[in-house]
Amino acid sequence: MPLTYNDFRERIDIQDVLRDAGYHLNRRDGLRWPSYVRVGSDGRRVSGDKFIVTANGKGCFHPPEQKVYSVVSFIIHHPDLFQEFRPGMNTHHLVNLVCNRLLNQPIDRSMHNIIEPRRQAKPFSVKDYQFTYFQKLRAENIRKFGQFFNSRMIKPYVQRAFSSYFMLSTKQVENEKNIHRTNLAFPLTVPGGKDIVGLEERGRPRLDGSSGYKGKALGSNASEGLWIASPKGTELKDARHVLWFESAYDAMAYYQLHAWKNEELRRAVYLSTGGNPTVMQFRGVIREAPEACHHLCFDNDMAGRQFAENFHTELRHVREGLPKVGEDMKDYMASLRNPDNLLSGDEYRLPKDLQDAYGLYENEADELYSMKTSGLCPDFEIEEQTRKAMRLHEEYYKKLTDKLCIGQEQGRLKEIGTYDIPDWAIPALENGDYEGLTEEETDALNWFLDEHFPKGFVSDVKWDDINEFNTRPAFGTHDPHALTDRGESPYQAVKTYAVRFFDPQRRDGKALPKLTVVREVPPDGSKDWNDMLFQKEMERIKTEILGPDGEKKVASGIDLDGDGEVELNESDEKKQAGRQRIGYTSILILLMLLNFTVRSHAQAVTANPGEHTILAAGNSLINETVGKEADAQRGTAILQSTMAAEFTTMKGWEKKYNSYLKTANGYASALKAATHIYDDGLRILITLDKLRRAINNNPQGIAATVSMNNLYIETTTEMVSVFTLLKDAVAKGGESNMLTGAERSKTLWELEDRLSSFSHKLRQLYLSIRHYRMADVWNRATAGMIERDRRDVALQSLSHWKRYAKEVSLYSK
Repeated sequence: MPLTYNDFRERIDIQDVLRDAGYHLNRRDGLRWPSYVRVGSDGRRVSGDKFIVTANGKGCFHPPEQKVYSVVSFIIHHPDLFQEFRPGMNTHHLVNLVCNRLLNQPIDRSMHNIIEPRRQAKPFSVKDYQFTYFQKLRAENIRKFGQFFNSRMIKPYVQRAFSSYFMLSTKQVENEKNIHRTNLAFPLTVPGGKDIVGLEERGRPRLDGSSGYKGKALGSNASEGLWIASPKGTELKDARHVLWFESAYDAMAYYQLHAWKNEELRRAVYLSTGGNPTVMQFRGVIREAPEACHHLCFDNDMAGRQFAENFHTELRHVREGLPKVGEDMKDYMASLRNPDNLLSGDEYRLPKDLQDAYGLYENEADELYSMKTSGLCPDFEIEEQTRKAMRLHEEYYKKLTDKLCIGQEQGRLKEIGTYDIPDWAIPALENGDYEGLTEEETDALNWFLDEHFPKGFVSDVKWDDINEFNTRPAFGTHDPHALTDRGESPYQAVKTYAVRFFDPQRRDGKALPKLTVVREVPPDGSKDWNDMLFQKEMERIKTEILGPDGEKKVASGIDLDGDGEVELNESDEKKQAGRQRIGYTSILILLMLLNFTVRSHAQAVTANPGEHTILAAGNSLINETVGKEADAQRGTAILQSTMAAEFTTMKGWEKKYNSYLKTANGYASALKAATHIYDDGLRILITLDKLRRAINNNPQGIAATVSMNNLYIETTTEMVSVFTLLKDAVAKGGESNMLTGAERSKTLWELEDRLSSFSHKLRQLYLSIRHYRMADVWNRATAGMIERDRRDVALQSLSHWKRYAKEVSLYSK
């Protein structure tokens, strides 16, 4: 039968839950009120992270907060402290998992995988590692780091900018003398400290191109430590912009994407939580950089959004725990000898009400000291005096924390002043009830409010501060007998109450007033910033190779003057033909308009009888012109007859030349060569389509092929030889020099041979881009440098076999 929350609260001790969450019993505080603290990597307790168990042992609280956590509520509010927690996990499901484990209650195995028991790890120590640091001017050293950054598309200038904040860490494998593991390490430090408390580690990419090992070094202080870096060396406390990431790779990718256009980002501080951010990480950075703008650049997924919400929640808790210092408390807070202890200031700098409360406690404390040192008082009187002094001290401390608004997110409203208000005005002032007031009383109250509080107010009536006969109220009805020139009040004496007025728009103090928060996610919808960078770099490489339209741009055209340069390409020829067609069309339209205009004008003239004489003279001139044109047309006809005879002679020559070209041998050879050219052309087109698919399916092959072979250069050479042959053929055959049949056959066969070689190289390039990965480049570069046993060689061969099988199934469709 499944257990309920009531069963968990009754059967589980809160101390067991605290120990499971990583807290240790602090024996210095005694056993009557057990307290549990968290221990850092240096073996010392973490300041401010303490829970005190209540008297019944069923709950705990986090001082100075008074909220008591039960077994269930503690797990719900601190889920990241337990090993079963996963990002986005339902907290109620987490309660069931943790409580059932603590009760040794069996859980259905189908719910989750079996988790190895937590082992006690020794604290992290840099002495266990050998470090290789980045050297900007040594190519051999840079290549060692390139194997980690190249697959992430992080450029060398970014590596140089962050070179002081990463290194290669080498450590001997436990129980193996001759085996060492080398990882890319990002050092973790506690905000405000300099010591390295852990490492965020990243391994080499796997053979299939995916990311390898990622995690933190054994014993790292993951609850407080972060990777803190700044290209300009800005300290966290001086930073104007603080950027949060889940990994150092994401931080460097963000810098590469944005820093070139924003100078402020070069001075910013970049943080990596190395996975799930913790409460102590949030709290430490907020307190160290209280005036910075915090950019939450967590992943663009459900977990990243939850981390951003957790930051806002912790920011609210930090603000609640910080004092909101008003004008009357500035002197006292400035005198604190320990900023974390509110009682370490000079009491004489306190406001009067707090001085009075402290004075009462001090008198009773002095009396208690006298009773203890005199030796004349019985024990029960000393105990009674002790309780009295402790009660007064608690009252004083409560008033002090209330004055500083500890436990509240905002400070108190700013007090404007205290005035003696007539009793008849209190209902109108508090509730807006003007019933029963005379016109003079209403005008006096409205004048007072408009004069002193034009922007509004909040009032607080001190009902115990009363004056039955106040001759100087803040306002009131006019006294006609008052001697104002002798200093008397112009208002009639009346019963008054002291009322404090506050400004509703201003606060007496505010915690972290300059801290701002901005949420940033990849604008293209990528999961994280490194994915966005990878996509942009792949698009850039693809554009450089294939052009913006995804096709190679080849300049082809006609060499008009035979000098080897293309003067008129296909697009220019089409543009010229289009311009000619537009010109012909425009001339035709113009002639039609002129014809229409002339006919309209002639019709208008014939309709006028006064112009018949002029028309007759014009007709005679037209007849003479027509006769001359007829003579010219007869001369043109004779010339055309002569040209027709010459054209007939030219046609005969053309027939003879064609018969010469079309001999049996030359014709068959040219036809066969043309058939092969057509076949090679189709093969090239098919291979180009396959090449496009290979680039889309395997973008890594574009860069990997450069290192694996010389196919880019060889393919380009064959393509240039084809177009050189075509250019030479066009240049040799001009208007006055025609090719013979033998020359034409020779040119076609040479063109077929070059096209065949070009098709072969293009297919090899397609197969190379289709198959190779960046892992193959790495394996080839490190061949003979890194020892690989038979198992590694077998795994590489198996990976290649699987990849070939996948390619056959993918590209044979």
